[in-house]
Amino acid sequence: MRFSNLKKRVNSSSTTVSRRLKELEAYGLVSRSQSPEGANAFEYSLTEDAIKLSPIMQSLFDWTAEMFND
Repeated sequence: MRFSNLKKRVNSSSTTVSRRLKELEAYGLVSRSQSPEGANAFEYSLTEDAIKLSPIMQSLFDWTAEMFND
């Protein structure tokens, strides 16, 4: 997913999105690759480790919603 698309989806500043993406990349959860659209265009995707974490994160999200939305 392109940076601009991510920024729109999370409704956050460019600085915050950039910082979080760098952190996730350092943890091995996001990979960054150059887009065929240009030298300054990058795409981000989840790594295999991040995909493996998805069910765990969903369970945590569900539990939190159940515990704190009642």
